[in-house]
Amino acid sequence: MDDRVTPTGLIAGQPDLVLLWHWRLGHPSVQKIRSVIPFESFISSLCCESCELGKHHRAIFQSRVNNRNSFAFKLVHSDVRGPNRVPSIKNFRYFLLFVDDFSRMTWLYLLKERSEVSSVIELFFNEIKKSVFYFNLCVSY
Repeated sequence: MDDRVTPTGLIAGQPDLVLLWHWRLGHPSVQKIRSVIPFESFISSLCCESCELGKHHRAIFQSRVNNRNSFAFKLVHSDVRGPNRVPSIKNFRYFLLFVDDFSRMTWLYLLKERSEVSSVIELFFNEIKKSVFYFNLCVSY
């Protein structure tokens, strides 16, 4: 009796069996499969959809177009968030956020009620008017 064990269960002569072993072994290349499992050499490539998709690269995003405004406070983004389930220590449940598009400077106002939004917007607008006026005075001298 011969003591050598022939790996007849691993011999893959058909493309479907090679592909099956390719999947089972974690999608190795054909050369790696040949080194582990003997199979006929007529198979030069595998038609594995996962491997093909894995070789694709994502499309490159276009570089960010610098479309920021040319001076401060020309465009200010705002957002109101809330109500928060858990209020703050001083019972604030909402917040209002302003972001200047030019400088990316951010202002955060805490609110107890959503009805305070219009008064805070007016307050913010008046503060900006004062600071822009002051800035223009400083630059002009």
